[in-house]
Amino acid sequence: MIELIVTIESSQTVNGVTYTQEQLQQGLAQVRSEYNNRTGESLDDAEWFQWCSMQNLVAWYEQGKGSEPVPPTPITPQANWHELQIRLLSGELYPIYARLIAASFADPATATPASNANANNIAVAAGKLDQALQVTKLEAAVAAAVSLLLSTSNYVFTIEEKTLWNATIASLGFSAVMELQ
Repeated sequence: MIELIVTIESSQTVNGVTYTQEQLQQGLAQVRSEYNNRTGESLDDAEWFQWCSMQNLVAWYEQGKGSEPVPPTPITPQANWHELQIRLLSGELYPIYARLIAASFADPATATPASNANANNIAVAAGKLDQALQVTKLEAAVAAAVSLLLSTSNYVFTIEEKTLWNATIASLGFSAVMELQ
C-alpha cells in the first residue's frame, strides 16, 4: 500500500510560481470539480489526487517501458514539522512540553534568586525551542535551543522523555541532530 500525504504550506512554489494556500485549495477544488463534471464521477480531493498520481505513474511507465531499467533513487525522508508541532502541543509529546513550561516558572512561595535565575534560563531556552520548532524549522536550531537549555539551567530530560522524543523524531523523518542525548 502506498499512502499519499499532500502538505500545502501557507505558500508554495510550483514551477517557479509562488501560490498561497488559498489559491492552491481553490485550484484543487476547481480542477476536481471540472473532472467530476466531465466524467460523472464524484471524487473527493484525496481520491482525485490519487487518480492524478496514478495517471502520472502510468504515463511515466508507458514512456519508458522499452528502455533499460533505471535503478530507483533513494528517497530522502522529509522532516514533518507540522506533525511534530501537533504531537508536541497536543499529542504524545505534550507531557514533555508541559513539564518544560512548568519548569520555566519559579514558585513564589519558595523562590530564591538562584531558582528565579534557573527558571528564567529555562523560559528563555523554551522560547528559543518554540521558535525553532514553529518558525525557523531548522534541525540545528532545535539542537541549539536544547543545548542552551541544558547548559544554562539545571533542567534534565528523563530517560523516558529522551526515548519518546528520539523515537518520535525518527518516525517523522528528522535526523539524529535533534536527538536528546
